[in-house]
Amino acid sequence: MSHLLYDVHRDPKYRFRQQDRVDILELALTMPYCDVVIPDKHWASHVRGMKLDVEYDTTVLSGESQLKK
Repeated sequence: MSHLLYDVHRDPKYRFRQQDRVDILELALTMPYCDVVIPDKHWASHVRGMKLDVEYDTTVLSGESQLKK
């Protein structure tokens, strides 16, 4: 998951927020073991862009509204 941190820091316009550290840690703990994860939109787009969802065979949603009943 260090690739996520590297990817975000490459963007000079992005301001790293305090909770980003927790978001990265939570993704590192859940992506390898869970079938579905729901990070915020920012991290969901990075995970998909880096194809980590494919690598870990995990569905990444951008919000709870994408869950189907």
